[in-house]
Amino acid sequence: MNINVQAVKFTLDEDQKVFVHKKFERIKYAEDLIVDVLCTIKFDKKFFYECTVNFKGGTAHVSTDDYDLKAGVNKLMDILDQKVRKEKDKIQEELSKYESYSQCGEDRIIDFLLNYGGNEKRGISYLDIGCNDWRNLSNSYYLYRRGIRGVLIDANPIYVDEIKIYRPEDIVLNCGIGKKHSNELEFNIMNQSDVSSFNMDAIKEAQKHSPWLEIVKKIKVPVYTLDEIYEKYFIKPPTIVSLDIEGDELDILESSNLNKYRPYIFIIETIEYREKISLDNKRNNIIEFMKKNDYVEYAFTGVNSIFIDRRAVE
Repeated sequence: MNINVQAVKFTLDEDQKVFVHKKFERIKYAEDLIVDVLCTIKFDKKFFYECTVNFKGGTAHVSTDDYDLKAGVNKLMDILDQKVRKEKDKIQEELSKYESYSQCGEDRIIDFLLNYGGNEKRGISYLDIGCNDWRNLSNSYYLYRRGIRGVLIDANPIYVDEIKIYRPEDIVLNCGIGKKHSNELEFNIMNQSDVSSFNMDAIKEAQKHSPWLEIVKKIKVPVYTLDEIYEKYFIKPPTIVSLDIEGDELDILESSNLNKYRPYIFIIETIEYREKISLDNKRNNIIEFMKKNDYVEYAFTGVNSIFIDRRAVE
């Protein structure tokens, strides 16, 4: 954080300079948004303080005065702290309109569909299966920031523990989702965590393209069906279901009663694993299945397909 302090009609000694600069550490929480800080202290019978903080997208200006230098600096920082917090909140609120946490902007497409698809007031919720991280590459974190809540599922307990800390208002489950219920099933944790899977065939296929991939740990976790999750945690089907489970997506979809439980939107990973971008690895069997069940592929991001329930929009 670039801080420029100027004394007018007097000279700051070294101890006073250190004192003033140390006080500005109080607004360090906003340094990622601050371009620079310009502070002028003028002495004319008493001390007059003028401080301007230039943000990435805004400016805050405060002033005060006092007969005592240090007391005046403390007073200035009390005022400045409040001003910076308000400005930071305003900037972050504005920036959040353009933020995306998904891998390829899926959350912004979902936001568009919710705003313009007639679902803004319908009691939105989500089910994020194979969520992995609480924020990074998350299809649901943008919705969480908007005040929407739901259920997050991941078989890796390390991620689950962290998610519970940062997403305390979501329901977070350490389990798997499969085509049938199992009290205990082996889950393979990989050295690249986002390709961890129950499905050994999917792991072997991924290893063909990235031989350095390897299983680092095997754990046992309970597995539930999609419909069991719907029944236990949702009064009505979630508005959005994000499904990223490395190879088992079609089996899980086929095992669900899509006539009884019809989410408005599905986000489904419809490509097979590749280390680099590929144009020939789309899983069209998932697309055909969704089409047969009256879901339209609204968008494809190169990784995920976003499906909308045709019955809900016609």
